[in-house]
Amino acid sequence: MSINRPVMREALAVARRHASPRRIATLTGFGLGLLLVRGIVALAQAIDDLLWPEIRRQRVVQPVFLCANARSGTTFLHRLLSLDDEHFASFKLYQSIFPAVCIQRTVDGLARLDRRRLGGALQRAVRWFNATCFRSWDDIHEMGIDRAEEDEAFFALSFNSPALSLLLPWVDELPASRWFDRFEPLQRERFLDWYEGGLRRRLYAAGGDRTFLNKSALFASRIRSIYARFPDARFVYLIRHPYESIPSFLNMFHAKWATHSPEIAKDSPESRALARLAMDYLRYALHCREFIPAEQFLVIRYEELTGEPRATVEQIYTWLGVEIDDRFRLALEADLATQSDFESQHAYQLAEFGLSRAEIYAELKDVFEEFGFEA
Repeated sequence: MSINRPVMREALAVARRHASPRRIATLTGFGLGLLLVRGIVALAQAIDDLLWPEIRRQRVVQPVFLCANARSGTTFLHRLLSLDDEHFASFKLYQSIFPAVCIQRTVDGLARLDRRRLGGALQRAVRWFNATCFRSWDDIHEMGIDRAEEDEAFFALSFNSPALSLLLPWVDELPASRWFDRFEPLQRERFLDWYEGGLRRRLYAAGGDRTFLNKSALFASRIRSIYARFPDARFVYLIRHPYESIPSFLNMFHAKWATHSPEIAKDSPESRALARLAMDYLRYALHCREFIPAEQFLVIRYEELTGEPRATVEQIYTWLGVEIDDRFRLALEADLATQSDFESQHAYQLAEFGLSRAEIYAELKDVFEEFGFEA
């Protein structure tokens, strides 16, 4: 597993400066978990290489990346498209933490055994684990180790992600973690070699003939690097009104901060620094249209997705040049029938975080004008 040592050293320095009993406990748990994960992954991938050496020849062809600022509908769209598992292969959370064919096939085998012989006991245990471990994000972002999820674990567990700010809220003190595209070339390429290997393993485990599908809410800082590594990739960018997406994004991070740093208020320098980063990411992602061909970069508005999810999926399939088969159409209809209203029931306000509409508009005036957002 690749690791970004400069960012790790920076994170350790920040942790020392802001040490407290709660944060020490949280970071100690993270560190021990990281060591355990690294050991398991190293062993499992060695087993993969021994049993299935042909994994090295698995190709990653025209991967599809769903990206946006956080809280802009990527999870909803990703889970809809992931229903088409005859065409797409995406990560479940446990698969992104443990990217190894032998682990994925072992879990698949246990799931079959659970359905046939154990009466769903293992599935009940998984539901209990999800409810216990992801309780702090209830009603914000539904998570589960068995749910389709983004690949951020690849980046976060190797210290290549701004997601470190979930544990260390001082964004301005972690400059090295914020922009993957600006890392030293050798560091980027070393990580991307390992990352591409993880994608090959996922595709191989899924049968080898699928299209890799991913979503990420922190993807903006690495778009150029991903495009350079996968020049045939397709990018779907979801955009939501900044007055809605930014406070929702800040609330997601603050919910985690509250578990280890309850003294940090919503209206705080830490929240405002994170808001600046969110605006930088939004501008940068849209700037990437200057070097990614138009036929490989599709922009979809959040209100289009939430208002007409079926039509949005059909639009994406047309853009990809893929037909929707009957199996996926039925699965899509069944899933949408259970989601009468995707829109969040929570309306977070900029003022909660010490921000005003005027300053957001001043920073993103060009975005407001391009997309006709109400100021």
